[in-house]
Amino acid sequence: DAEYLARVHQAEGQLNAAKAAVAKSDLQYNRIKKLAENSVESKQTLDEARLQLDANRASEVETAAQLELAQTFLDWCVIRSPIDGVILEKLVQPNELVMPQSFGGGRGPSTALVALADLKDLQVEIDVNEADLSKVSMSQPCRVAPEAYPDKIDSGSVAEIAPQADPSKGTLQIK
Repeated sequence: DAEYLARVHQAEGQLNAAKAAVAKSDLQYNRIKKLAENSVESKQTLDEARLQLDANRASEVETAAQLELAQTFLDWCVIRSPIDGVILEKLVQPNELVMPQSFGGGRGPSTALVALADLKDLQVEIDVNEADLSKVSMSQPCRVAPEAYPDKIDSGSVAEIAPQADPSKGTLQIK
């Protein structure tokens, strides 16, 4: 974000300069306006001072928009997840260039930055013997007890039944 941060600072400086130019031309216009009311300054000088003030105000608005654009680009340097969760794996390293398109393949450039899990929506994949398949149905309630934590039992339901069995194992994958 170094380049975009520098652009924000540059735009802030330009905006401060534009504000100062507006203040200066406003003072000058008000002075000339008082002199013109007393017929000391010409109407042409008054018109030129008013036009200069209007031009400086327009420049200030334009510079404020440039600052807003620079701030938007800077904000785009922060990547936010659309979901809450826990990062399981970092797929890129800090300061590594990421691209918005995927080239496919294994560990090449990709749109994936992290592997993220929503712990409120976990899935368990199990292999069920073909002989026991008649005991399983979609949306069927179930209890899951991981081997590592046999005392921790979670409830869930069958969300997916694989359309094809693994012939080498004689099992069907259930999620």
